[in-house]
Amino acid sequence: MIILYSMIIIQLPELIGKIQNDLSAVGIQPTIQHTYTDPAKGCTIHDPDRIAQVLTVFFIQLESALQGRSCALQWDYQGGTLSATLQGIFPSERETVLSRTRVSLQCIGGTLTLEQEGCQLTLPLPTIPPPSRYPPKDPLEAFLETSSIEPLKNLTGNTSEGKHPIFDPTILQQACPDEEFSQQLLEDFLSHCKTLLLELEHLINHGEDLVKIHRIAHSIKGGGLNVGAFRLAEVARWMEQQAKAGKTEGLQKALHLLKDEELLLECAYREYYGQEANPPG
Repeated sequence: MIILYSMIIIQLPELIGKIQNDLSAVGIQPTIQHTYTDPAKGCTIHDPDRIAQVLTVFFIQLESALQGRSCALQWDYQGGTLSATLQGIFPSERETVLSRTRVSLQCIGGTLTLEQEGCQLTLPLPTIPPPSRYPPKDPLEAFLETSSIEPLKNLTGNTSEGKHPIFDPTILQQACPDEEFSQQLLEDFLSHCKTLLLELEHLINHGEDLVKIHRIAHSIKGGGLNVGAFRLAEVARWMEQQAKAGKTEGLQKALHLLKDEELLLECAYREYYGQEANPPG
């Protein structure tokens, strides 16, 4: 699962909080107690989407292993390397449960070390590049330039020619090899997204509570990125940023786009898995 927080600098505790909030949007709520050393608490991460991807896989696998039990996770940062020491998983479960995390870490130079009563994850942090000379493009402008609402065709296409896919099934497959579990996650997200869209519609039509709109848009964005719904997530990202900035213009249009993208996502998902087009739940 890919969670994008690109082109920003974020502190580690905030990143972990965002990941866990995004996981909750698809029904995953790891029972993990976090503690941070002073270096880790003050650690800033530039363009942390790659770290979020690895840690999201880690949390999903932990949730599967813990089955309601709690565990402790201590974060540290020394010499350019982020580490997490975990206590609480039975030794017999570690190798199988964390296999996908090990592969994800190795791809970006990290390690997973099994210890007597837990494990230690290490991850080198990226070097902060110099700031761009050009201001970032408005997210909605970029989205509208690269994609448009289109009929039901090529719904599971790739990202060639600069277009965002409506649904990229590889995101869930990479993080959750169990196909039945992956489908259930997407079903849960679709059901949750419909509820959130109804709440957004009420807020936008009756008073525009920007704090609540920001929270809901953030949840849709994170959940969309988790399940590979990139176009849906892009619209939600723009709505989130508008609400955070205290702006109301364009919210109604963004809501209509979100509704369209949610319908296209459900059609694309059911076409890919060959399911009947019945609403989830």
